[in-house]
Amino acid sequence: KEILAEAKKLNDAQAPKEEDNNKPGKEDGNKPGKEDNKKPGKEDGNKPGKEDNKKPGKRKTANGVHVVKPGDTVNDIA
Repeated sequence: KEILAEAKKLNDAQAPKEEDNNKPGKEDGNKPGKEDNKKPGKEDGNKPGKEDNKKPGKRKTANGVHVVKPGDTVNDIA
């Protein structure tokens, strides 16, 4: 019984140290660093950049893709 109690004390003393070192260091370091940089950087950068350029810039005709110039109107294209 004494040996088990002593072993449990050693385990309890070591366990919080390992967890405290890993959790704030690894998880907290990765989550704000990686996710926060990806979401505003990649998603917000692609959605307004790609979709906005495709929709006003290119129109599909019977032949395929037609690039619309700023001065063109619907009658000029057809």
